[in-house]
Amino acid sequence: MNCMTIQNKRVLVVSNLVSATITALTVLWTRNPNNSIINAFSYSFEAERNTSRDLEGNCCSCPWQPSSTINYTTIDDPDWPYDSIWQSELGAILSTDARLFNNMNIGEDRYYELCPEDDDDKPGYSFMLEGNGLCMIEENCRYRFCNRDGQEVNGLPAYTVDVRTPEDIQSAISFANKYNIQITVKNTGHNYVGASVMPNSLNIWMIHYPKDGTINENFQDSCGTPAVTVGIAGGELTNDVLNVVKADYTLLTGDHRSTGYAGFIMGVGVGYTSRLHGAGVDLVMRFDVILPNSTEVVADACSNPDLFWALRGGGGGTFGVVTHMDMKLLPATGQITEVYFNLWEKTRENVRKFMEFWTKVSPKADRRVMGGYWLAFKFVLYIQGDEDAAREVLADDLESWFNENLNDDDGEWGFESFSSWYDIRDGDEGYVEKDDDNPVGDGAGDKISTRLVPLDFIEENTTKMIDFLTDLYFDVEKWDAYYFGGAMSDVAQNKTAVHPAMRTSPWAISTTTRVGHQLVRELLPNSIGAGASYNHHSPEEPDWRNALWGENYDRLLSIKKDVDPHHRFNCWHCVGYQGEEYEFS
Repeated sequence: MNCMTIQNKRVLVVSNLVSATITALTVLWTRNPNNSIINAFSYSFEAERNTSRDLEGNCCSCPWQPSSTINYTTIDDPDWPYDSIWQSELGAILSTDARLFNNMNIGEDRYYELCPEDDDDKPGYSFMLEGNGLCMIEENCRYRFCNRDGQEVNGLPAYTVDVRTPEDIQSAISFANKYNIQITVKNTGHNYVGASVMPNSLNIWMIHYPKDGTINENFQDSCGTPAVTVGIAGGELTNDVLNVVKADYTLLTGDHRSTGYAGFIMGVGVGYTSRLHGAGVDLVMRFDVILPNSTEVVADACSNPDLFWALRGGGGGTFGVVTHMDMKLLPATGQITEVYFNLWEKTRENVRKFMEFWTKVSPKADRRVMGGYWLAFKFVLYIQGDEDAAREVLADDLESWFNENLNDDDGEWGFESFSSWYDIRDGDEGYVEKDDDNPVGDGAGDKISTRLVPLDFIEENTTKMIDFLTDLYFDVEKWDAYYFGGAMSDVAQNKTAVHPAMRTSPWAISTTTRVGHQLVRELLPNSIGAGASYNHHSPEEPDWRNALWGENYDRLLSIKKDVDPHHRFNCWHCVGYQGEEYEFS
């Protein structure tokens, strides 16, 4: 019997729903006597009364549908442990500063008490340290699939454990294994798809885990490979690491100092210097990991090499808990010159002229062009060296093109010099003042989505690409792009777990509207070898396994089954995910 038929016979379904709701509420009431059962009933029935389901209970009107899943224990199950059990078997054995939070009764009002939207007395990033680990940069991810359309708060973990030691993590995993509860892992919540939270889960919150910050000039991995490294604990922010490394070496970073560094690296780790330095997955030398069976192991090129491969691009919160990593440091860059261009008169003719210039010069530029970002009407690029070096590799060509195609009133271009990458990241002051370091959408349809653009597609479809980028600006407006290539393409496509297109794509185009997402996807479908950048993809990405990992997914899934056969670690848009699927339309 299909959904259309059932929607015409909803009285049968509602009758079953009422009965099921009352049963569930009885269980909830006995375990959470501080709840208002009247409010709980109102919440459950209100959510269901506008929902059509078939006789098997599948949601007909929901945009997501169930897939084949493992039967985890959930809060509605009679086997779900009472709060007293949580506290006595887990909370009571944690280390001194570690804490266990019960999140089962948190609705919209309580969420905003824990995670206020605006607080002028606090820095913009401070909420990441508070709120029982529930606050996220993309606040829509408190809803299932980061989709707030018609939903109550329903995407949050049931419990959060604020860990401080490896033993805390092991205790949490052992408890979850005993009661068959899925685990999620969160640091800052700087995630666009909600992969760091999951309903009915025990969330391991890493942000207060003790930091390292040791620079080791004599590091060797288990193969004997030497490197200068910085030790990074699992809960550290980019800011923590930058303030250790400073300008003495160069640390690969993303755009924001508030990003959790381990999650950034395990996704792929790309930034504005990746054309010169490569991706973060290419620079990590070693991981220390607590596995789903609670054992602690080392993963590097010679110890657990399959796990090492998977952690470099397979995403965080999937194969275990990374408690520490050793990251290769690069020599200090010395002077860096920023070259910028702004188009003020954004006519279609001018935008197209700029797209013609950019499409010609950018894909195979000199590697001293470290990287940067660009739009239909501007770019900001970072070049290793002084102004003379910048002119040699790019700026002279830019000046000639500007003089031939534009008037002084149409735009501007110029230089700005910095002493180091640390200086570009604002040095010691980069994380002090209240900032707007949260570049994410604030609406159900305002989510970032990034598609990789392979070089061969650009070369074979140059005119089509120019036309598309010009039209995209006037049709959508909200888009920008990372600038890759260079050292990113030196690494073999199967060397790490990232999508192979990361190695062949000089551009990654980001849009922030559903219309923009779809237009770029239609131009660059998975079938041509394109894909999505893991760190910047949409929760509404269709065929997301293929889009995020391409041909590497099968190997990742095999490693997941070996390391985590019971899928104890489970998260949305993660390898081996178990649960409902979002039905994209």
